[in-house]
Amino acid sequence: MEAKPKKIQELLEELAVLLEMPPPAATNKDPLLSWSITPSHELQFSTSGTEHSVSCNIGALPERNREDFFLLLMRANFLGQGTNGHVIGMDKEEKFLTLSSKIPYDVNVKGFKEYIEDFVNFVDYWRGELTRHVTQARGPFG
Repeated sequence: MEAKPKKIQELLEELAVLLEMPPPAATNKDPLLSWSITPSHELQFSTSGTEHSVSCNIGALPERNREDFFLLLMRANFLGQGTNGHVIGMDKEEKFLTLSSKIPYDVNVKGFKEYIEDFVNFVDYWRGELTRHVTQARGPFG
């Protein structure tokens, strides 16, 4: 008999124990769960049907040379080549870049931990790319 897939709350509680952190509290709003794993990484978790998802803000959209940066993002999203299968998008208000991903529904806590580590690493990578773009767009004299 196969093990029943775990709910996102259960996975997060088990991960919190592994990381020696307090677990996130469930809410009655969307997203289902919000968890600050570091001061700069507030992850949003939800479940829809048989699919878990996670998202995190990368940073504010650049004010200069947006089109160039959007081309870079489109290339990164193409077949997940620059995102490891995660997806770069925008928040509902179109003010912030976000990284989102679907989490395998039948993941165990070890696989979940590795998945979240990978996801956070890509958030950090794209924050660096965003910072680099903003710095270059300013030019040498700011």
